[in-house]
Amino acid sequence: MKTQRTSVTHTHICNPCSNPQSLRLSGAFSYYESLEKRLFYIKIRSNMTIKYLETPITQNNLPLTYTIVSAGTLELSDEDKTKTGRLYHIQVNDEWCDYYVLYIGPLNDSKMPFLQEITSNKDIVIRIDSGCLTGMVFGDRTCDCHEQLQIAVNTAQENGVGFIIHIPSQDGRGMGIDFKLKTLDEQYYNNLNTIESAKTVSGLNNIDRRTYHGAVGCLKVLGVETSMSLNIATNNPDKINAFKSAGFTKLNTTRVFATHISDEVKKHLSAKQEFLGHLK
Repeated sequence: MKTQRTSVTHTHICNPCSNPQSLRLSGAFSYYESLEKRLFYIKIRSNMTIKYLETPITQNNLPLTYTIVSAGTLELSDEDKTKTGRLYHIQVNDEWCDYYVLYIGPLNDSKMPFLQEITSNKDIVIRIDSGCLTGMVFGDRTCDCHEQLQIAVNTAQENGVGFIIHIPSQDGRGMGIDFKLKTLDEQYYNNLNTIESAKTVSGLNNIDRRTYHGAVGCLKVLGVETSMSLNIATNNPDKINAFKSAGFTKLNTTRVFATHISDEVKKHLSAKQEFLGHLK
């Protein structure tokens, strides 16, 4: 007797960002189970295990799915070999696609964050870090992104537990590196601040396209629960609101201010406080 088989259409997992509007499903795993239970999954390629989480982060009513592509250990100190971090590359079916999450803290036997025993009496330091090729890689002195990142890493190390989520494709507040380069010319040649230059190049009032649902979801993937207490290292209220909308209630905020900044950076920070509502 022949067994009737149900055909299931799925998208190949190796490129989970090619179509952000479709769910990313893999091979033998059931499309219907994911929809029926309103769960999303993580595929950890090292052992092909599937983990289900009950409350998916959504963006534009689309449940976001997460693939842990790879992970490795970073040495964060020349003097102390025990000061390390675990870097996870996670792909999400949203516009930004690639997320790189640095975790500082204890690990379990599977080299995943072990949070349960250390979070009862301390906050987890969190930093969401958008891409900045010009400042972080090439040392452009019109931004303080590199120093802010280092402050966040140091704070997480001092605290004993923390996550830094880096989103390369959010360069230029989500407008992209080519857009950003044009704004830098406007700043240099026409003496505009970062907000004025972005509005001039784009012709828009809304010059920040970034979303942070995927970043919050990455943290849930790595074991951060809504009941845990977080310390969000940011000056951007939109990043704080992303955690509130995802059900986190125990939120503290540490404002991040670089100390070695140019007069240009001071001008841009003032503009962001005035026009984007960044914390002072």
